[in-house]
Amino acid sequence: MAASTSLLDIFQKQLDLTGDQVHTLHVALMKESQPLLLAFEQVGVDDESRILKLLADHLGLPLLEREDYPEKPVLLEGVSMPFLRKHAVLPIQMESGRVTVVVNDPLNLPLINTLGAYFVDMDMQLCLGRREEILNSLDRLYGAAAREAEALTRGDGEGVIGPEGFEDDLEHLKGLAQEAPIIRLVNVTISRALDSRASDIHFEPFERSFRIRYRLDGVLYDLDQHPKSMQAAIISRLKLMANLNIAERRLPQDGRIKIKFGNRQTDIRVSTAPTIYGESVVLRLLAQETADYQLDLLGMRPEQFEVVTDLIERPFGIILVTGPTGSGKTTTLYA
Repeated sequence: MAASTSLLDIFQKQLDLTGDQVHTLHVALMKESQPLLLAFEQVGVDDESRILKLLADHLGLPLLEREDYPEKPVLLEGVSMPFLRKHAVLPIQMESGRVTVVVNDPLNLPLINTLGAYFVDMDMQLCLGRREEILNSLDRLYGAAAREAEALTRGDGEGVIGPEGFEDDLEHLKGLAQEAPIIRLVNVTISRALDSRASDIHFEPFERSFRIRYRLDGVLYDLDQHPKSMQAAIISRLKLMANLNIAERRLPQDGRIKIKFGNRQTDIRVSTAPTIYGESVVLRLLAQETADYQLDLLGMRPEQFEVVTDLIERPFGIILVTGPTGSGKTTTLYA
């Protein structure tokens, strides 16, 4: 939901912005995808309430006041507190196939898409809220979990539960990996990657956190950061899906997952590698589209097709296929 020209016109008129300020705002919001409030800080506007009121009126979304926030938390599966705090997001109601979510930055399209993918089987209603009120409500509703998330975002790590102490308990690892929140988180992560047409998913351990990144067109993009305490369960879930040895953490392992989301059949290559902060895992996504993989339908020129078929018919030797990500190596081999 990027900032449209009409919305910029509204900001210019209602906030009395100069042409240079509008240009700076346009670049920050539409080209650099900067957070909403940070973009306005660059043009010297810090009236969050007024900005959100203009957005709410333009987008037709409710703007919550302090008294509108719930007294009890919404029970969520697989949503990390660091994610909620980082993006100032708060689900406030979930019932009868409908979820209401308060956001501070409705122009953050990747965030809105992520929420939509997570609540894919529900009707999602967005509301707007002031950042401080959202964060205060997270603290009030989720208590210790919110404080742990704050420690993670500060980087001090105090009070963060690490994997030490239970990683060697094989049965405990299996139990964690088979819990519904972990299963849902992993499934949603893979589904979102497929929707984004990502080629790889990287699960990367750090000293005090656990990061997930997607590779799109050869470039890695941060997706989410989870508490260190979730690392062992997520890694174990991936290894179980790939039929790998979850007790082996000192040697690299390779496996394969075949998974189906709706009508999409996907092959996933799984590679694990030990690091100083635990195992990292890379998933290579190989979506099997419904297209018929036939060599003569891949778009080769006649002379290329003749060379390839001649090589295939030879009784010995190898064929080495090289090329960048997404160039069609696997498609050619399937055909």
